[in-house]
Amino acid sequence: MIMIGCNHHLLSVILPARMRKLFHQNRGGKMSKLSDLVPIPSNINQGLSPCRERTMLDTFGKPGELSRQCSPCTGDVRSRMQYGVSVGPFKVSGMDYAVASLMSIFADLKRSNREVYDEVHTAGMLCVRAKRPNPKSYSNHSWGTAIDLYFGNHVLDQGVPKTQLGFLYLFGLFNAAGWYWAAGYSGKSVDSMHFELADETIAKIPSHAIDHRDLIAAADYIAEMGYGSVAEVA
Repeated sequence: MIMIGCNHHLLSVILPARMRKLFHQNRGGKMSKLSDLVPIPSNINQGLSPCRERTMLDTFGKPGELSRQCSPCTGDVRSRMQYGVSVGPFKVSGMDYAVASLMSIFADLKRSNREVYDEVHTAGMLCVRAKRPNPKSYSNHSWGTAIDLYFGNHVLDQGVPKTQLGFLYLFGLFNAAGWYWAAGYSGKSVDSMHFELADETIAKIPSHAIDHRDLIAAADYIAEMGYGSVAEVA
């Protein structure tokens, strides 16, 4: 069985007092909403890099048409796709390994923080299309290895150098499981709602399709991949 997940000891990201305070109150002294905007932590994505288009093309081939809007997945990688799979708080369609990883991440989140688990939403995963700012390059959504998340009623637009409060509970789990958080992008590319399997993770995932019966997996595989800790946020 393929084993994917996070060690339970990694569930609590250690934050300095000034950040922990943001978890509980806003400037008016009231309980903060998970959709409140807060600064992006500086110490994220350690040991992880954004996944390059060349890595994806060399590993999985072209996923389909390079279009501005979502188009069908028609490449060989379609054999790796899982559709309408519940990962806990919602259903997703995406690459088998990524779906399995999300199931494990959200199972851990449900145990560690039910409020965040109940309030996180997705704005989509599998979508064969070009990057928004670069019509000549595939988005990693095209291979079903990226997901957009949000809290509240609205997504945070790309280019805004902030994040929603709820992501401070999420990014440690995603980083530990080998997902790069696009809050680490620079300038107008910053995209704090977006997570993608990191370049380093794509290089290590199984080359064969993962059977649907193996999508729920144990928590030790992530250590074998070399992701063993969640760093303190600066």
